[in-house]
Amino acid sequence: MPRIIDHDERKLALARIAAKIIAEEGWRAATIQRIGRSMDCSTKVVTHYFPDKKALMLMAFKLLAEDTQTRFEATCSIPGRTTLECIASLLPIDERSERLWRVSLAYWEFVSEHGRDFSEEIYEIETAQNLVEELFRNDGIEGDLPRLARLAINSVHGIGIQAIMNPTFWTKEQQIADLNAQITALLRVESRDDHTIFPSSDLSRA
Repeated sequence: MPRIIDHDERKLALARIAAKIIAEEGWRAATIQRIGRSMDCSTKVVTHYFPDKKALMLMAFKLLAEDTQTRFEATCSIPGRTTLECIASLLPIDERSERLWRVSLAYWEFVSEHGRDFSEEIYEIETAQNLVEELFRNDGIEGDLPRLARLAINSVHGIGIQAIMNPTFWTKEQQIADLNAQITALLRVESRDDHTIFPSSDLSRA
């Protein structure tokens, strides 16, 4: 009797292997041949699910993007968790989240060199902003919540990228401390009537 193959599970397994290789060695190392060897299958099996490298990279990125959202929502569901703790779960503060970040950055690099279609990244950023906006709303924060959420995610990205480049300095504690300082500053500025710290004349010279 022929073995029944769960095609969805096999496709996910291939994407997970690709993500692991990408996180550890970069996207160029995640070749169809390498993934086939890692799964002990032929390249024809891999290309049956992923016709080209772009499709494979996209699946690996989306898989880990979903993992990031699941992690965020799980953190927020824990009673007593603060808004800062929820947003901090998006940072590369442990081995799992660092792997997610490495794959995301590798995907951005890949897309930059292959067509520059950033629609998936834009979608994931907007999803994160919507989640943070809802956090602010639930906290009773007033003001331009979409703008605040956007700036908060900008802070996450800035800290996260630096943490991947310089993990020795950017410990978990350092990342959270800086995120706390930046979000606190955002909320203080939002509470003012004038959101601009520098005069417009100074901005025009930038």
